[in-house]
Amino acid sequence: MKRRLLLMAVVLFSAAPRISAQCNFISPTVELNFITTPVAGFCDINFNLSFEINQNAGSKYTFIHLWRTNDYHTWVTNPLYDAYSTTQNKQPEFNNPGGESLNILQNALATIVLNNDINSVTFETSYGPDPDAPVKNPATNPGITVIRQIVGANYRYTISNVVVRIPTPPGPNGCSSALSFTGDAWSSQANNSNPPIHCSMLNWSYSINDVNVTGFRNCTVPLRYTINLTTTQTAPFDVYYDVYVDDGDNVFNAALDHLVVNDNGPHTISNGSGYSAGNQAYDDVNSPYSAIAYKNNSLWYVVTAPTIFSNVALYETNNSCATLPVNLLSFNASRNGDRVFLKWVTASEQNSSGFAIERLNNGIWQEIGFVASQATGGTGSDRLMYQYNDLNTEKNITQYRLRQVDLDRVSKYSEIRSVKGYGQPSKIIIYPNPSVDGKINVLFNDKEVSRDIMVLDMNSRVVKQITSVNTNSITLTGFAPGMYTLRVVVTKTGEQSVEKFVVSQR
Repeated sequence: MKRRLLLMAVVLFSAAPRISAQCNFISPTVELNFITTPVAGFCDINFNLSFEINQNAGSKYTFIHLWRTNDYHTWVTNPLYDAYSTTQNKQPEFNNPGGESLNILQNALATIVLNNDINSVTFETSYGPDPDAPVKNPATNPGITVIRQIVGANYRYTISNVVVRIPTPPGPNGCSSALSFTGDAWSSQANNSNPPIHCSMLNWSYSINDVNVTGFRNCTVPLRYTINLTTTQTAPFDVYYDVYVDDGDNVFNAALDHLVVNDNGPHTISNGSGYSAGNQAYDDVNSPYSAIAYKNNSLWYVVTAPTIFSNVALYETNNSCATLPVNLLSFNASRNGDRVFLKWVTASEQNSSGFAIERLNNGIWQEIGFVASQATGGTGSDRLMYQYNDLNTEKNITQYRLRQVDLDRVSKYSEIRSVKGYGQPSKIIIYPNPSVDGKINVLFNDKEVSRDIMVLDMNSRVVKQITSVNTNSITLTGFAPGMYTLRVVVTKTGEQSVEKFVVSQR
């Protein structure tokens, strides 16, 4: 399993970039890895940046500059100060008194310089047009890497683990707030004080933390996937998604990876009413990429919302199907007032360190506690029971998961469990409601009991019936437009609960 820290968040590419002549500099894509708060009052944002450029001898050096969107320069269309112009050769500067570039790099979060040698690509340690400008390279940004792939007539670059630091945004969400960034990129034949500009791409923007995408791969054959979409937007809007099976390099590339789910949707989401699909088959149930041979290949989720954003949300799930030496029999979550009780049972453990408890908070999975293994030395074949109590006064549905960790720090995630919000009176919560695709998620009252489910249409005809449901949530699909009644009966006591839901026209 690839060891990589990924919080469940995504990056959106938006805004049409301005591209100069002579060569194509296209398709910037940004993937959020994680956000940390190492210094009081600041957020460190770790992300991967990808783009394509023609294979061209005039692009020996590539320059990337990033700003917070509010700090992005607005003067680039002024003909007297047209940065990156292929005719005037004006480059952005950091500290050049009287310079025509207005020293815009003083507000930049990052400058990256790549040397596109014919055999490899490497980081430069200085920015030739103005050596005062700080640059990102392995010495100043530990962990940063770059690779180059050939895609048709283009090179595709992926720069991983770029880290930028920003002041913590105001408001209750802090580093989990929606954040907006804007970048410029250009290429040249030289990295000196006045390099000729071969081509440029200006004003490409991205934001993080909205839409939020989470998911994982189900490891039974044929392989399937689970996806969850949430947003902070209050007005409902439609989203679509594609799913790709990675070709084995853990780098997203639509031309090289394998498309297995195409244009799934629309799915309507809004704040408090997300979209969730579990244990879904690929478009082609006989797809060769659902075979066991691809069990350890990452899945890429590519999400679009055409009526809201001109962007792409990219998320990778690289959970391995390799067996972790913990046999998890059950995992349940239940609410009692302002407390959520998590309980899980293992049948056996080997080399187990314990269980990290994670809660989805504003689109980011956060570790809220850790429970050590009860097995002696982390290994045992006895049935062991665990529990964790979480103080939770969230008004909306909350999601939890376990991260099973062995003594070698290898980890694997459990399935996700949901509980209703604090003070939500209903014993059954249906979302989204209304549904636009004939699919609903049902969250039951928190008691761990067996239930029988019946769905009736407007003419009181039974259209779906399921018995002995023992989990606290279930996904139901295949409903035509109309109004329905959901009836739930607790098998042991006969207690009944009834809720209505609507499926609207697509």
